[in-house]
Amino acid sequence: MTARAVSIGTHLRRGVDAQPLILGLGVLTTCLLMARLLTEPRDLRLAVVGTALVLIVALSAVSPVPLLFGLVVWLTALGFLRRTLNVISPTPHADPLLLVAPVAFAILFMVAAKRGALHDRSRLASAVLVLNVLTVVGAFNPLQGSLSTGFAGLLFVLVPTLAFWIGRGLCDDRSIAIVLKLFAVLSLLAAAYGLEQTFAGFPSWDAAWIEAHRSDYLALAVHGVPRAFGSFSAPAEYVTFIAIGFIVWATFGVMPVLAPLAIGAIAILGVAIFYEGSRGVVLSTLVALAIMAGARAGVRLKWSVGLAAVLILGLPYVVGYFVTSNSGGYSSPFLARQVQGLQNPTNPASSSLRSHINLVRQGIHSAKVEPIGKGSGAVTLAGLKFGGGDSSTEADPSNAAVAWGLPGLLVYLVILIEALRRGYRFASLRRDWMAAAAIAIIVVTVPQWLNGGLYAVAFLPWLLLGWIDRNLMNRSAPARELD
Repeated sequence: MTARAVSIGTHLRRGVDAQPLILGLGVLTTCLLMARLLTEPRDLRLAVVGTALVLIVALSAVSPVPLLFGLVVWLTALGFLRRTLNVISPTPHADPLLLVAPVAFAILFMVAAKRGALHDRSRLASAVLVLNVLTVVGAFNPLQGSLSTGFAGLLFVLVPTLAFWIGRGLCDDRSIAIVLKLFAVLSLLAAAYGLEQTFAGFPSWDAAWIEAHRSDYLALAVHGVPRAFGSFSAPAEYVTFIAIGFIVWATFGVMPVLAPLAIGAIAILGVAIFYEGSRGVVLSTLVALAIMAGARAGVRLKWSVGLAAVLILGLPYVVGYFVTSNSGGYSSPFLARQVQGLQNPTNPASSSLRSHINLVRQGIHSAKVEPIGKGSGAVTLAGLKFGGGDSSTEADPSNAAVAWGLPGLLVYLVILIEALRRGYRFASLRRDWMAAAAIAIIVVTVPQWLNGGLYAVAFLPWLLLGWIDRNLMNRSAPARELD
């Protein structure tokens, strides 16, 4: 062996050149896969997946935290990418593009676990770990139809919760700040796309997707008019992402330097939220802002909850004072839907609140009938894809009851209470923009933390909870209770 070869081998063993070499090989492999992509349109999706996976492995070997930032961008563009690929290649029964993010989350979880994310657990962390175990065990439940349904269900339920351990083991203030700022910037781009869909019409790839799902996706349209969904896979994912961006910009708004920019961003995002037509997000955003304001003021949680209740109860009167419920006076069905639903939330003719409450009641009652639940895939899209049926109740507490029975419901309630308590305490102690944004995002995404179908959204509250839990566990001085 030559001296030069010995020198190269020594450098690699020492780790001096290993990372650039891995990244270089990843880029080279990616170029080869892209060449394959251009020559074989039938294999387009597999080429994209292969390219993404190579980059994920290469980037994780160099530095795992930037992989998290790339995931935010990837998940934001995932719906757009899937629809544009549908124009070029056949739509598969099970889209391999949905495997990219779970692989990345699994890698980040393993790195976080190696760095001690599972050690020194708080009550919240222990409850999340129990939920993870229930989710894995629930994948083998025969009542959900098949093992395929159970394993596919893990992609929708287990994967988002892995972000808790990633936040606990990998994320510091700097990385969380970058994630939140990415959401702020990307939400404006998403809102621009969504407003273009609302007022100018849908581009061909979006129109083709709408046509293919008109009959099996009733929430896609209001009075026959398709709702905006931006670059996402569903209107619910789009509007929740926009609401998160709204919250982050609202926390920026307290900084004098950023106030003019924040006001403009808030106006754009507010219009996008209102014209999407979802009343639930309007209400949850209002509650989140009230909780955030109370935390920054340092008042007890019960007073913030009281403020949120006053705002919610007073909203119908405010809406009724400024507008009329006459739908004929509105040029947009989304505007009419918002006004009618917010003004008369208990009227079944103008609001779906009662139907949602009934679904939740039925789901929770199912824990008595099926005490061990129907399985992890029963409340996800996997049930429809693999023949297990759709037992989703559209809310986390009842979905937990349906999937894992009484144990799942109890564990979820412990997580919910601990998350709100610890999140509010953390925001009250720190009183900075990141902590304020974190508690507001945790609130605005309730009760959709387990809805992995909201690909770009569901992981974020878990990530923030992990970061909060890590910070509170590391605090040496005892803090006064604020709840």
